[in-house]
Amino acid sequence: MGLLVAKAKGVDIRKAGSGNIGATNVARVIGPYFGVLVLLLDAVKGASTSYGATWYLETHGAAIAASGVAMPDMVRLGVAIACVIGNTASIFLGFKGGKGVATALGVFLGIYPYLTWPVLISGGLWVLVVGRTKYVSLGSIAAAVTVPVTFLGCAWYFKWDLGEHWPLLCLTIILAVVVVFRHRANIGRLRSGTESRIGKPASDTSSGAGQ
Repeated sequence: MGLLVAKAKGVDIRKAGSGNIGATNVARVIGPYFGVLVLLLDAVKGASTSYGATWYLETHGAAIAASGVAMPDMVRLGVAIACVIGNTASIFLGFKGGKGVATALGVFLGIYPYLTWPVLISGGLWVLVVGRTKYVSLGSIAAAVTVPVTFLGCAWYFKWDLGEHWPLLCLTIILAVVVVFRHRANIGRLRSGTESRIGKPASDTSSGAGQ
């Protein structure tokens, strides 16, 4: 979505700022409002995909059961991973893309209530970390790695059956690994103290941290 939004403003986002097509780089290069727009569009893309999978499962339950798929959550897992990988390694962009944070956020929000509540809690951590440090990348990494923990906490509190919903736990772990892997360059800059903070202008050496 970042590529399309930036092109609408006459900018090839792949050649500006960090070169990342995510919301943070878009915000730095063409303005925060457009960055928010990209974040929302990527989140809606993820949410519509996972919600669509749920809708399909509910409306075609008999046919799915007859096909031998025992656990609907396995379908959600596959659809969600495909959506996020499509964002981070798009076949239309030479297997390059964003960092998957906004898309993963949307995917989680669309799987109600099992991943909606955990990601809202982890989203609060994102706000806290970014608000205190001004590092979007650090907030994104912190939120991603805590989603599995918050999922387990919600499972305990709401008495969800992990024997049934273990594919969703696997999904939170897999997507956390994807997000951290996509931020490996940001982690290096955080360790060296050269990572860009919110409010600083884009430069050729800065990264689209977080997206």
